[in-house]
Amino acid sequence: MPHRPASNGAEESKSASVDALAARALLQAERLFHKDDWPMCEDGTNVAAGTQFLELDARRVLPWYNPAEGKASPNWKDKWLTLRSRFERIIDECRPVECTIIQSRLPAYAADWSFDPRSHPGFLQAGGGLSREASRLCTTDWRPLTGHFAIRSAKGDPLCDSEGRPWAIRFGLSRYFILCPSSRYLDDLRPRPVPRLAELARDGTSLLYELPAQVALSVWRNWLAGFSRQVNSSEYLWLDALFELSWQRQPGDLLHSKRFAQVANVSIGLVGGGLFPRIPYDLASRPGGSIPHENGYPMAHHAKLSDVARASVIAIDEILERETITMKETRVSQVRTTPPMSPATSIKHQPMNATKRDKVFVSYSHKDKRLFEEFTTMLAPAIQKGVVALWDDTKIQPGQPWKTEIEKALAVAKVGVLLVSKNFLASEFIIKNELPPLLNAAKAEGATIFWVCLSPCLHDQTEIASYQAAHDVSKPLSKLSKPQREAVWEDICKRLLQIAGNPK
Repeated sequence: MPHRPASNGAEESKSASVDALAARALLQAERLFHKDDWPMCEDGTNVAAGTQFLELDARRVLPWYNPAEGKASPNWKDKWLTLRSRFERIIDECRPVECTIIQSRLPAYAADWSFDPRSHPGFLQAGGGLSREASRLCTTDWRPLTGHFAIRSAKGDPLCDSEGRPWAIRFGLSRYFILCPSSRYLDDLRPRPVPRLAELARDGTSLLYELPAQVALSVWRNWLAGFSRQVNSSEYLWLDALFELSWQRQPGDLLHSKRFAQVANVSIGLVGGGLFPRIPYDLASRPGGSIPHENGYPMAHHAKLSDVARASVIAIDEILERETITMKETRVSQVRTTPPMSPATSIKHQPMNATKRDKVFVSYSHKDKRLFEEFTTMLAPAIQKGVVALWDDTKIQPGQPWKTEIEKALAVAKVGVLLVSKNFLASEFIIKNELPPLLNAAKAEGATIFWVCLSPCLHDQTEIASYQAAHDVSKPLSKLSKPQREAVWEDICKRLLQIAGNPK
């Protein structure tokens, strides 16, 4: 019995020590919160950008939809045009209906704002959209991973280990939609479009699952890993798609919808195009700010479309336009590409006016500027001696037509160096304008594709994966320490010089 009180005291002391460490870690994270930290984190996580990780408790409800595997039926465009006509009839015959999306972040230690949809005048319908669970993160070999800043639990406690180090977390989210008559058209006496609008939205959901892969990836660019088809089969997935497209449009566009965080009776506009936009730094960093957040991520945000039917028509036009642009680029590249030579054909038998390919073209995302500069710095001695002629978009002088200059450089590229990352694969300009000419030149004119994996990404879902990489892609450069990266860069540059200097 004498030992029992001592044991309780030791446990209480240990618990207090852990709490103190956790509190200290949270305080330190808050003190370190500054503007330079913002671009350092992957969207929706507290880990540094480029970090390769696994989710410890990720779950999938099958069947699972993967946008990269999308396949369209031969008459898929006709189905979309028919749906477009049906939405147009609603515009003519019924009063407009607005939709508000509320996205809550998980875990959320404080309610950002509360709203009872049924209390809204003219409430028509409400329901849930896409969602995902919060998840602990670890390294690819299942070792613990430390977060860049501490995240609080739903109770407000910092999620840290026994030594006060923040757990690496991938935020979860839940979405909720509210439909009601548009406040912009209160005097409109036409009938409400319910349940016709819900029926059309359900048909839109079905067609979303029949999009070609390249179009599906552009629509669901915030959901490249996909989502459960079983859970997301109602009309609300169509509303999800409308808002995903709206956040890709520019202000002033009829489909554009800005996201806001609610504070008392006012809203604050958010920044960022990912799943988790952030509070502007100047507002998020003010002492005693009234917006609960984690390093700029608010607990919840909302956005609104004032007319669902009109937004649907614009969205369908956007989807069809994206497919048309892809088809046009394919036809143009086919016209410009020289027919492939047979293996027995010598290069000296090419037409005298054939374009001479003797340059090294570097394709990269400006978001990966740091790693791009590491590459060019390592290659600098060979560039200065004229051993290799390197071209990238920094060579474009002020006043020059940048797109024309890029097209000229692509036309004389002997080697296409691809600095591949999630930013690279998410860049519409790269995927549509730089990558196709390089891949066509590799197939038809003997150019060489030489690619480097900068950070974890879905390169295996692209045509790039069919080309030999310049290094071991299981070890992306962003995962390596600086000395390790320099060693890999040295080896990569040596191999590049061998290829660039080898006459074909």
